[in-house]
Amino acid sequence: MKKNLRVLITLISLMATINIALANGVIARVVDPAQIPSIVADYPQIFGVEVAGLSPFVRFEVSRSNMEALELALGQDVRIVWVEEEEEFDSPENQSSHGSSVAAIYDRTATFALNTGIWRQINLSGLTRRLLPIRVGIVDTGVSRFQPSIRRNVVASASFVHGSPTIDDVPTNLDTNLNGQFDEGAGHGTMIAGIILQIVPNTRLVVAKSADSDGIATSWSVMKGVVFCVENGAKVINVSLGSPNHLAGFSEFLDWVSDAGSVIVSPIGNNGLKMTLFPAGYSSVICCSGLLPNNTKAPFSNWESKAMVSTPATGILSAWHDGGTAVWSGTSFSAPLVTGCIAAGLSAKPFKTPSQIRSAVKNSGRDIDGINLNYRGQLGRLLDFKNLMFLLRK
Repeated sequence: MKKNLRVLITLISLMATINIALANGVIARVVDPAQIPSIVADYPQIFGVEVAGLSPFVRFEVSRSNMEALELALGQDVRIVWVEEEEEFDSPENQSSHGSSVAAIYDRTATFALNTGIWRQINLSGLTRRLLPIRVGIVDTGVSRFQPSIRRNVVASASFVHGSPTIDDVPTNLDTNLNGQFDEGAGHGTMIAGIILQIVPNTRLVVAKSADSDGIATSWSVMKGVVFCVENGAKVINVSLGSPNHLAGFSEFLDWVSDAGSVIVSPIGNNGLKMTLFPAGYSSVICCSGLLPNNTKAPFSNWESKAMVSTPATGILSAWHDGGTAVWSGTSFSAPLVTGCIAAGLSAKPFKTPSQIRSAVKNSGRDIDGINLNYRGQLGRLLDFKNLMFLLRK
């Protein structure tokens, strides 16, 4: 049955003509993927279809003029669980700044030593060694080919960005959001991978390139990336991308991820406002806020009661897209600190459920409300590596 379904999905995926500039998509969950050909046949305005791996999630390609009518019609179709319009996601740091390149070749051990203040802040006292390898998913801009020490840890990879056949994370002269700044996201995924590997050097990376070099993704490219990570055994998945829009279907999609045994870590956002970007705002996701070195809220970090955990978010040194190192600030880089620490804990107890992982993260942190009086209960608790290891390894 699985073999037949895989062949079916391959065939219908070949029908897709993906060109964001000329067409648009609606995303749906179907009751049964085997019904997708009949659904397409019943709606002539659909001229392309993609399926996320072997999951029940599908994207129907449709012209902008037909989108609203198709969405309404599919919403009444008994073969469809839910349907919604595809939305734009981006890397929160598009509102902040590029990384600042450092004239040094990236070396995991040397970079770890230079991040001493970061590790002290989260109570991580030394290099983590002799850990069983855990698969960690990264849904982002990919990983640069100029970082072979990171690429060696990649055990599965795929690109879900139109026009980018590989996971290479390098500038490509893109200004997708038309704000006059090119390649704002270049290096973003590489830095995240470098942070995770500083904490757990033998992590096996499952890399899904879901955002282009300007840091722009869509809800569909993120969903495909997450499904890829789940299907390739990633227990914890870092998604440092976000949207201000709450998507009901995406919430249900994240429940599917949790039911599959994976947990997502995502940043709260960098608007400096009382709000949470999504997917961090969904209850099944570990939402991370950002701090200054003195454990007070970073000025750019959002805040809200949905925040579960807080970590350093400024001056983080990691791998850069050119093969060197760079410093970048933002809540995007708070998330991989949490992801890496979870991976370290799971290396001893890999069968923890997503609920147990979320509970351990929430209950292991240190209270910082006393020095953040204006944000009491809205930053989460400060990540504490040793406490988290204790709870995850019980």
